[in-house]
Amino acid sequence: MVNKRIIPRLDIKGPNLVKGVQLEGLRALGKAEYFARYYYKQGADELIYQDVVATLYGRNSLLNMIENISKEIFIPLTVGGGIRSLKDIRQALSSGADKVALNTAVVADPELINQAAKQFGSSTIVVSIEAKKMPDGTYQVFTDNGREPRGINVLQWAAEAANRGAGEILLISIDRDGTGLGFDIELIKSVSQAVKVPVIASGGAGSVEHIHKALLDGEADAVAPASVLHYGCIEEYDRPEETGVNESQEGNYDFIKQKRGYAKITPCRFSDLRKNNRTEPDSENFYINNGTPQTIKKADSDLKKKQHAPMAAIIDYEMGNLFSVKAACIKVGLQTRLCQTPESLNQAAGIIIPGVGAFGNAMSALKKTGMDLAIKDAAKQGVSILGVCLGMQLLMEQSEEFGITEGLGLISGSVRHIGNNNPKENGQFLRQPLKVPHIGWNFINESGTWQKSLLESVNNKSYMYFVHSFHAEPVYSEHILCTTQYGDKIFCSGVKKENITGFQFHPERSGEKGLIVYKNFLNQIQKSKKIFNL
Repeated sequence: MVNKRIIPRLDIKGPNLVKGVQLEGLRALGKAEYFARYYYKQGADELIYQDVVATLYGRNSLLNMIENISKEIFIPLTVGGGIRSLKDIRQALSSGADKVALNTAVVADPELINQAAKQFGSSTIVVSIEAKKMPDGTYQVFTDNGREPRGINVLQWAAEAANRGAGEILLISIDRDGTGLGFDIELIKSVSQAVKVPVIASGGAGSVEHIHKALLDGEADAVAPASVLHYGCIEEYDRPEETGVNESQEGNYDFIKQKRGYAKITPCRFSDLRKNNRTEPDSENFYINNGTPQTIKKADSDLKKKQHAPMAAIIDYEMGNLFSVKAACIKVGLQTRLCQTPESLNQAAGIIIPGVGAFGNAMSALKKTGMDLAIKDAAKQGVSILGVCLGMQLLMEQSEEFGITEGLGLISGSVRHIGNNNPKENGQFLRQPLKVPHIGWNFINESGTWQKSLLESVNNKSYMYFVHSFHAEPVYSEHILCTTQYGDKIFCSGVKKENITGFQFHPERSGEKGLIVYKNFLNQIQKSKKIFNL
């Protein structure tokens, strides 16, 4: 079963992390990149970057920041604020984001949710809802960082957003934000029960107990704390330069010193927060001491020496998480180039098909350029091929996403909706319906042997990061490399057929263990010495 997630929420203004109370009175706490690195090392499940003034000024200044931090951290990033169009979504994904959070733009034009889900996949689209409790007890939608009332009922809007294709709901309580008084459990529970997609609760965390209460009593799938983490993080350091805070800047450092324990907030550590949420064999130091630092250090050394390493092609069909995959390859010393035409694949020693988007649109883009035939030709030549998430699904013969669509057919099987196999009796589900998309950290189970595969040196039952609504069903069991359980459902999370491998999870967003996959891919193409020839 997928585990509950702890997702630090980073509200951004300019280069700084800011925080206020009830989305007002924002104060700079320091350079956002410092906090991102710290939370990654401490084991955060994901990060949410939110430009809190983007809509006000009609801009989005986060992309350079996301591009830079994506080179250093390998967990999922959600980016929000000022994203108003399909073009903006594509730019965010190209800069290293894995998901986008939409608020003001989709309240003004709900059809944008449908369009975005169809083009980029539901699992990429997060609808952010700023909720405020009214005198009559109902909850109303606000936008523009809590400044604009919209006269829309929160429950109705959450249900509509999910029905239109949103893969997740980010639920922010304006009343509780920054207070440390605890989450609005009534709000969280009502929305969680009203939608069939995961709900991320934010606003009000002041203690570990508050977080557990939101996850258990509120039935939230994840929490996005802010103040309770940020002030605790700063408290560990005596010098303002540690967080990039300038003492003379608006009196920020004095404010921080005065407000430690602000609004009854008790600083938390991730080892406390993760209790009862996710169990790792070495959870407290999962990203730091999982047995792979030497591997990664060696990769860095190999890269610096600029040895004659083989080159892998990353297929660019204008929908994949290209930057994230490229950053992971660079980290392990694998040279890459983005390829959009068959000619650009020439002399590639390996091919990576990345994965964010909808199956039909992806296949249409590949066929339009002739890349589908080129990939098939490369497979016949013995060139190593790696499919990631949607990329794995494209390896199959067909998909039922938005109607039956033909795939690359490199592995016999079909792609089906992850929630389809829930039988009914007398009109009732026989088990609790799964929340779809399947989003979060889940472990992979060895099927057969991992020797001489891209999972070699990865422990059985290692946690990897998933975000998907569909999954592959290979015809032949010998092609199943690993499986994963979500609720009562066990699905194929990895395939292998000779020189072709695919994973439903995102290795590039699965921390240091995920990076082993790319390191093994580098080793594989070095040993095979096969290259694609036109």
